[in-house]
Amino acid sequence: MIGSLFTGISGLTANAQAMQVLGDNIANVNTTAYKSNRSLFGDIISQAIEGGAFRKLAMGRGVTLMSTNPLWTQGSLETTGRTTDMAISGRGLFVVGARNEAGETTQILYSRDGSFNFDKDGYLVNSQGYVLKGYKISEEGTAVPTLTDIYIPSGASPPKVTSKMTTHLNLNADSSGGTQAYGVMEGGVGTPNADVTFTALATGTAGNGIKVIYQTGSSLSVAVSGDKKTITVTYVSGTTTAKDIENLINNDPEAGGIVKAKAEGDGSGKISTTSTLTLSGGGEPTKASLTMDCGTDETSDVVFTAKEAGSAGNAITIQYKDPGLANQSLSVNVNNNSIVISLATDASGKITTTAQDIINAINADPQTSALVQASQKGQNANGVVEAKQAVSLTGGMDSYPDTFSSTITVYDSIGNPIELTIDFTCIEPGKWSWVASVPKGVGVTTSKGTIQFDEYGNLDVQKSGGGNPVISIDLMTGANSPLNVEWELVDSTGASNGTITGYGTPSAMTFQSQDGYAAGMVTSVSVDEKGVISGVYSNGRMVPLYQIVLADFPSYAGLDRVGNNMYAESIASGQATLGVPSSGVLGTISPGTLEMSNVDLAEQFVKMITTQRAFQANSRVITTSDDILQELMALKR
Repeated sequence: MIGSLFTGISGLTANAQAMQVLGDNIANVNTTAYKSNRSLFGDIISQAIEGGAFRKLAMGRGVTLMSTNPLWTQGSLETTGRTTDMAISGRGLFVVGARNEAGETTQILYSRDGSFNFDKDGYLVNSQGYVLKGYKISEEGTAVPTLTDIYIPSGASPPKVTSKMTTHLNLNADSSGGTQAYGVMEGGVGTPNADVTFTALATGTAGNGIKVIYQTGSSLSVAVSGDKKTITVTYVSGTTTAKDIENLINNDPEAGGIVKAKAEGDGSGKISTTSTLTLSGGGEPTKASLTMDCGTDETSDVVFTAKEAGSAGNAITIQYKDPGLANQSLSVNVNNNSIVISLATDASGKITTTAQDIINAINADPQTSALVQASQKGQNANGVVEAKQAVSLTGGMDSYPDTFSSTITVYDSIGNPIELTIDFTCIEPGKWSWVASVPKGVGVTTSKGTIQFDEYGNLDVQKSGGGNPVISIDLMTGANSPLNVEWELVDSTGASNGTITGYGTPSAMTFQSQDGYAAGMVTSVSVDEKGVISGVYSNGRMVPLYQIVLADFPSYAGLDRVGNNMYAESIASGQATLGVPSSGVLGTISPGTLEMSNVDLAEQFVKMITTQRAFQANSRVITTSDDILQELMALKR
């Protein structure tokens, strides 16, 4: 009977230990990535009472708690929204390491708890300060398979100079060469008779319009679809004001239907069209022009023509002034995009300025030549002014389908952004010239070339220079100069890469890219399901920096629990095998989530009841055995 007492005691001990396991599970019901444990019982070796070939008598000696077995089932995922929170969905454990003051790893442990934060030094650590391990990703984008601490520095990343750029654009095959003609003044000696034209090289946003200075005896003419209608305004010099002209034009039924006059506070005047000046119908776009005759004793024609309907462009304002005095000199002044030309006169007050004089004055002045370039037209006294910006007509609807402009931001060696503009001008159907430019004060480039397409709208490489053009910019930014940017138009075989086409659709840029960038600071990090940690920089770049590594074991149940949600490798677990998420048998990373405890409270409560009953029953074995012993002791009496 003494043995039965010890058998009961073993039952009490084993069930008490099982109750402790249940209590541990319930206590960790909210512990991140906690794995529930179960109690495994085993009988104690029996005591042989009698043996034999046909009859054997053995009695058990009780029960023992053989082991506690963790259940490595997947826990539910809880969304936290924190970038550095990560859960493993599937097999695997995070690899973490303890660091000493010298930065050396002193201990490697493993964990399913993915609640990480960056410490003051930039290391990604768990709540106990253990650093998450991974592979560093090289600049080429490949992971170097050497286990290292995941560390994101807080300093700036260096800039990268632009060396290549790609533009996906189409240049309209229906475009044709030509200029927009704007007769400005007559330029012969004594009797001006030259025409001056402006060639628009680029389109843009709505501009400031073209302003005209009125002189004594002016007459206003408007031509619509070739039908010229003339409105003449005659007034006394020195007494008629701009307001008088406004009233005369606006109150005239015929004039008011064509143009609208507006007097400004400073006495100057503006003319704007009240009709569209573009008529529908016909195979060719309707031309519209606004003509003004002005002069003192000589008649001068000023004609402004909008070639086709479309969007308004940036304006260069040209103003011609007759000083009305004798012995005046020709002068050219610039105010923003406005060029004011004061005409020269002789001793009698007659205008002596020729078209060639205007050409010379504009080209000799650095400020005006930055806006327009003037040149001789043909063998006569006519002059041609080629605008470097688009010209718009106040009240008109002007567009320049024969031109197209594209701007891309490139970077110099110290990370300065530079707006590189390429202006395209149609020379003839299927053939375009291009000119590169950068803002004043940034640098100078003379790069230019020709783009030509075949009958299918594909780039004709040989007729377009035979390779990738290189745009060279002499910089004034203090960076390494020149900045050479290769414009990728052909592939490695020398054939067109298809990024520029000449199809019969409107000219448009659909995509552009370049390989440079400015310096940047890390503003945040991101983690993908494959465990790639990328730095998000202030310059807009996202750079892969580290690859998280997971460890797999032959026996997860054999891992030693060391506390703080961490495990240690043991003989029973086998050696760790390292790999990256989503490879082999390893699971994936769920960023912004944490794995919850897999403890099932309902199951724990049921086991608690059965364990309690088992404990009570074993206690009855002891009390009953004691009662029997007492009866035996009573026999002596």
